[in-house]
Amino acid sequence: MDWDSLGPLSLVLTAAAGIAGGGIKWVDTIRQRRRTQMIEALKFRLAAEEKDHAEAEDERDQYRAAYFTARATLRAYEKQLVSAGIIPDPEWEEPDV
Repeated sequence: MDWDSLGPLSLVLTAAAGIAGGGIKWVDTIRQRRRTQMIEALKFRLAAEEKDHAEAEDERDQYRAAYFTARATLRAYEKQLVSAGIIPDPEWEEPDV
């Protein structure tokens, strides 16, 4: 290799490096865009899941309140039976919530 071929060789290597760098930057830009889209989609999904979770908790609280109201009513009936001298069924047990 002589000194005269170093000029064109360096030009070719510089051009190849520029093309490779541009390709890497392009791929990185596409990946960053996809990451951003995925993060936005996951944020949207998380918000929807939190909303569903809150709705399920509200529904559970409503059922629990209705259960405790019914349980208090049954205890009042049981107390009335005991005060009237009637022994309630001893096998009946309240489920633990």
